[in-house]
Amino acid sequence: MRWLRRFPVPVRDAAARLEPSDALTPAVVGDRIYAISPDRARIDSFDIRDGSPRGSIPTGADGSIGTPSYLVGDDRSGLVLAVGDRVACFAAAAPNTTLWSVPAVGAAFAERAHGRVSFADTADPSAPVVLLPDATNISIRDARTGTERMRLAGAGNSNAILAGNQVLAAGPTSLSGWMPTADAERIVRARMSASSAPDAAIALVHLARQIRSGSLAAEGAKESVRRVRDLPADDVARTELLELLLMVDAMELAQGADRDTLDAAVDQSALLASGQLRGGFARADRALRRGDPVSAAAIAATVGMSAQPGEMVVNRFGQACADAEAQRIIAIARAKDPRALDAVAAAVTTALASVRTDDRAAALRSAARIGAGTRAGTSALTAIMNAASTASTRLAAARLIRECTARSGATDAGDAFLRALDPRWGAALAATATPSFARIAGTASRIVEFPGRLPRTFPDAGRPVRGLLTLQGSDLVLRTAPSYAATWRAPLGARDCSVVATSPDILTCDDAPGGTGAVSCISAQGVVRWTSRGVIDPADGSSEPDGLDTSDTRRGPSMVPLLTAPAIAVLGRDGSMTAFDIDSGTEAWRHPADGSTLLSWAREPLAVALATESDDGSGPALRITALNATDGSPILSWTAETATEIRWMRIVNGGILLVATDVGIEARRLAGGDESAPYWMIDSPESHGSTRSWSVGSQVVVLPRTDDVLVIDPWTGRQTTGAFVVPSYSPDSPIREVVDGTSWVALVADGRTDFFSPEGAWTGRDAPSTERAYVRAAASTDRLFMLDAGVAGDPVPLRFGLLLRELDAQHGGLESAPPVMLRALGQRLNELTALDGAIAVSNGAVIQVVEYSDAKAPSDR
Repeated sequence: MRWLRRFPVPVRDAAARLEPSDALTPAVVGDRIYAISPDRARIDSFDIRDGSPRGSIPTGADGSIGTPSYLVGDDRSGLVLAVGDRVACFAAAAPNTTLWSVPAVGAAFAERAHGRVSFADTADPSAPVVLLPDATNISIRDARTGTERMRLAGAGNSNAILAGNQVLAAGPTSLSGWMPTADAERIVRARMSASSAPDAAIALVHLARQIRSGSLAAEGAKESVRRVRDLPADDVARTELLELLLMVDAMELAQGADRDTLDAAVDQSALLASGQLRGGFARADRALRRGDPVSAAAIAATVGMSAQPGEMVVNRFGQACADAEAQRIIAIARAKDPRALDAVAAAVTTALASVRTDDRAAALRSAARIGAGTRAGTSALTAIMNAASTASTRLAAARLIRECTARSGATDAGDAFLRALDPRWGAALAATATPSFARIAGTASRIVEFPGRLPRTFPDAGRPVRGLLTLQGSDLVLRTAPSYAATWRAPLGARDCSVVATSPDILTCDDAPGGTGAVSCISAQGVVRWTSRGVIDPADGSSEPDGLDTSDTRRGPSMVPLLTAPAIAVLGRDGSMTAFDIDSGTEAWRHPADGSTLLSWAREPLAVALATESDDGSGPALRITALNATDGSPILSWTAETATEIRWMRIVNGGILLVATDVGIEARRLAGGDESAPYWMIDSPESHGSTRSWSVGSQVVVLPRTDDVLVIDPWTGRQTTGAFVVPSYSPDSPIREVVDGTSWVALVADGRTDFFSPEGAWTGRDAPSTERAYVRAAASTDRLFMLDAGVAGDPVPLRFGLLLRELDAQHGGLESAPPVMLRALGQRLNELTALDGAIAVSNGAVIQVVEYSDAKAPSDR
């Protein structure tokens, strides 16, 4: 050992990550060693012979070098790279002058450094280059000027080296080589001449895809199809060729005769691989891309009607059944040209005419779904309604009516059919429930305080026609402005409850810890119409601390009331369920406990779904069961074979049941008779182990373990890319709530609230300069009100107070007025309710109503 200098240099994992990676190594250039100081505030240089200090270079976020994480030296050129939040280059001969610098961390996600930044030698020793990988590409830059000389698409997220005329890139899951196009084509053609194997010709298609050559793609596709035709019918090369040609087809590389050749090769490959379904939808997508939506809709309808039951179509997110894929293409075509519906009607009618009698029931269901909104679809749905002769088939038809109505609107025939089953049903049952938001304008003018508590209220329970529902003692009290004196009192016999519905009657459930699960029905005038019996003994309930929540995840209450069209079902912690008739309160049906563990649940007007876990000695089994809301009979039941955990469940309007597990998200239909097969499945990495979900308009917003949110179209199973993307996402501040204000959407996290249009376009952010602790949120027509408990680590001055913040949802979350300070009682649970002209806040003992008006407030606020 010639010398030792105790200079601590931290070391990082050398694996390629989504941030500057590899060891924090020093750089050796000539007779100098360059090393980053432990605080990353400077780069020190030392003499390689004796370790003596030779100078230092200041660094920092405000400098051209930035804050480096590691150094890379090139002895031949005498250059040093400092890589951190920036990639900066300086010469060892003049270390205080930065030759060039580009952002690496603060840039957009796709442009950040994703892998090791390194020098590479070229044939010209005086012209070194720098390999800078981002999320998808490798940028090759001149080492002396930083100008980009070329870009290798698809080679990013890797550590790369230059070897001869090839770039070798080692990514997290693959090792790839890149070379000049002419050399690559010469090698591929030599292989084709030397071998008659299909993979030699398929390599030409791969090359054409990489360099985007239509002529090479047509030539390679034609030759590949010729070669795979001689292979056995089950040979995997047939399927691999189809997958490749479908990707090339979507790129629209070829023109003229080359395009015709490529189109024919795709169709022939689909036949050889028994992929007529995928090939058919590929033709429909091709027609969409080429500006013929009418033909695209007709092709999609024809292919969807000819699919076999349970047949699935693979897409880049997962799989979808033929109905879902056909509806996706038809919806796009319909938006481009309304005449597409006429083409769909003609295709559905033609397909039905050739269906055999024994397959007609399934074909009618497909026709009703694919042809929804057309005369052919309405005719098919009418035939299904006329054929429903038993109670079970009539309810199945009712669920199918709801599904078709959610897609295309209500029909008179469907309305009449639903009313024949129950006079209360009809268009109101079939239509999408639109929440009614309170109207609040002006500024806070006064605060009224009175004793009581706000009950927990279900998000879709609605609002009383007049007044504010409160709890006082064991009574439910309706209070009205301006004095908020009691208009009526209704005895509940319970100190706490949840409000499940407010119209036409008020439904409450004693679902708090220690409650009995009794349901009460109260008229708008405060008269108790009926009270059901309790479903559990309070003594038994108090012995178990674990509880269930009224939302899709567990949080506290002892049982969950599930409101459906015919009954209100009370779900116990043991998985048992008792349903009470809404008109009389008598027991309608009961689903007994079977010894399994209840994991999750969901409901819609005509069905209730449960997810349970059981173990018969062969290992845990996760089972999902959907029950008929009228009599408790099973609609469907299946076991999640590969999953080990149920994360959440949701039934979207129209009867699509979504089940999220640790391996993805699966959807099944509750209507008709096609429940045994999946509707669609998403198994993309970001869908694994998602934590929560919300229905936002016609889409489902999913909170994954990482990233921001996933936006899924529940009717097609496709993820909507680019929607509800939060700028500068922070993993330390995850999204805690999604508020759908119909004309706006808010994603709420501690410290920030992002606002979006209903389509998912970002409109603004409430970005405070101080930390916030989100407690509750409530929406009005154009504002979002939030309770803020302040910084958790600094309880003063908010130890016994809460801030009511008011955000303008129509203008990007602008907080146009100072927050209102309200009284709180330590750690008591706070509830928040919006009503016309006011916001009500409860701290567990008193209720404070903040009234808003256009008049000037007494405090001059």
